[in-house]
Amino acid sequence: METMTTTLGTLDLDTRTLITMDMARTMDMLPTVLLMDLLNLATAPWNMALSLVPTTSAFLAPVAPRGVVMARSSIIMAPVNDLPGKYALNGEVFDPLGLANMFDVKWLREAEVKHGRICMLAWTGYVAVDLGLKLPGETLNSFKAHDAHLGDFGGAMGQIAFFIGLMEVLVSVPAINYTMNGGDREPGDYALDPLGFLDGATPEAKAEMQIKELKNGRLAMLAFSAVVTQSAMGHPDFPYGLMS
Repeated sequence: METMTTTLGTLDLDTRTLITMDMARTMDMLPTVLLMDLLNLATAPWNMALSLVPTTSAFLAPVAPRGVVMARSSIIMAPVNDLPGKYALNGEVFDPLGLANMFDVKWLREAEVKHGRICMLAWTGYVAVDLGLKLPGETLNSFKAHDAHLGDFGGAMGQIAFFIGLMEVLVSVPAINYTMNGGDREPGDYALDPLGFLDGATPEAKAEMQIKELKNGRLAMLAFSAVVTQSAMGHPDFPYGLMS
């Protein structure tokens, strides 16, 4: 710290201010990113391995190399009205908690897209297992499989958590940091579209695909919460007590 202070002391005031603000921003962001990941692991532990397989519609363009970090005050907040998938009541965007006034909308959209993708995969995996799609030798339902695969250092679930965390540190944190510091990457864009859904797509078609992903992701977040809750309430087998 003493060496860093001495080095910063040789720089001009504007440069020192920029570096100090950038360091503060980075330290602010990392705990929040890690908190998001912990929440992801807690809400969808049975299917977290599937989160490495992304959906396609928001992976739109290559991630450009990270440029010069911008000061916090120079970052342009993304207007809510410019984002696909917004809902409005009487001309007002539906945001009853006023989150868009407290956080950067790009950060909120990144979180929404990420949780939606994980829950789409998680719901599919959870229900598929309970419908009989299991690995050879496995007999447990999805609800019981989690505890059964814990062990020393977390067991199989611990391995999943480790590799997901590694991917987050190597891929997600740099990408999100680039977006939040004024880069041209759209929230949720990991430059991956293996099926070519957006090859040659018009801006209107691109926006339509983004809205479809958002709607399905929002529904999946509610659906996965419902099946896990029903399982924990004593209905662990499909259809989780919904027909009783």
